[in-house]
Amino acid sequence: MPDLEVGWQTMKLVDCNTIQNTIPFFGIYVGAGIWQPGTPWTGVQWAADGKVPLRDAPDIDLIPILTGDVKPILETYHRLTTTINPNFLHH
Repeated sequence: MPDLEVGWQTMKLVDCNTIQNTIPFFGIYVGAGIWQPGTPWTGVQWAADGKVPLRDAPDIDLIPILTGDVKPILETYHRLTTTINPNFLHH
């Protein structure tokens, strides 16, 4: 069975033009640690003593790999203006 890449995020509307996205958890669970081996036509079977995604710690925590720190990933998006400032145009 495949590995699972699991994460969750929250989004906050800071003001009319700004959205903040916070990702406090992002990790990979190795398939051998969560799925029970068997024939594919019997359906997905969870391993009795395996890890439970989002409850147990992941096998690979991706936040330190992506950011170099253990803090949650914080992204901020600002809406772009719909008109062009003439000062930005080349004459």
